[in-house]
Amino acid sequence: MITTLDWDHVSIASSDMKSASIFWQDLFGFEKLGEFHGDDINGATFAMPGRSHIGLEIIEPSGNDSYLRRFLDGPSGPGLHHLAFRVPSIEDAVKELRDSQIEPWGESIDDEGTKYAYIHPRSGGEGVLFQLYEADQAWNVHELFSDEEPGHLGITALNHICHVTASRDSTGDWYEKLFGLTTIWRSDSAESSNDPSRQVDFKSRLLDWPTGQSRIELLEPYGEDSFLHDFLDKRGPGLHHMTFQVSDFDQALNACRDRGINVFGGREGHTRGGHWRETFIHPRDSQGVLVQFFWEDTPGIWI
Repeated sequence: MITTLDWDHVSIASSDMKSASIFWQDLFGFEKLGEFHGDDINGATFAMPGRSHIGLEIIEPSGNDSYLRRFLDGPSGPGLHHLAFRVPSIEDAVKELRDSQIEPWGESIDDEGTKYAYIHPRSGGEGVLFQLYEADQAWNVHELFSDEEPGHLGITALNHICHVTASRDSTGDWYEKLFGLTTIWRSDSAESSNDPSRQVDFKSRLLDWPTGQSRIELLEPYGEDSFLHDFLDKRGPGLHHMTFQVSDFDQALNACRDRGINVFGGREGHTRGGHWRETFIHPRDSQGVLVQFFWEDTPGIWI
């Protein structure tokens, strides 16, 4: 099993880093930490509001020959690009990958002594690019902070990242074996996690990352008409959306409407005596990323 010390950041690919950076600061309340510029990509890093202590990275191609240009021009871009984790030992992580019949990709060491290895989406990563790095100090070292700006979404946590797969059980077992995740919920069939009487066109499984910072939600199509078939046919398995918890649902709705953003798929209900509300922001309104946000009046009732 690969030990992870920190879920360091979520990376988003964009053709216009400046525009994307302004958007994630202006609506979501992220705080910019810095920028980096390279021969292949440029990037900006951000601190996320709330308790998750996970950073955001926005990257753009720095030239026409950048590998990121191919990603952006393909079926997956722009949008969620990779997940990054700090590990205690790249050598141990690489050994674990090879013992699991996964050949690591892009092993390297930079001028500062940081060691890297990647799990390729099509070669062992279940459709997701994972960046692993070894360093004495995490890249994402921002202090936890609350976003008190009434014009922002009011994020309190990154609840989960959604990963669409053809088999939630095969992929879920992969996460458990390789990274030590723990399954905390699994639908019996295709019922909603918040309302067992409501049937949906997917089966789900929710796993907690060992660092306790966030979760991975796995969705598998259920039925011939599931919307996830189209996602898998066009993109293959991979990252689907980000889900944030917010402190005030009406504030979050108003923040979207004030910017001309129409949310969709809104629902609300009661679970174990508590009230919750949820909705989505379409990728065309959020720099290529499908965003879900929710509010709950009782901790832990929304899954």
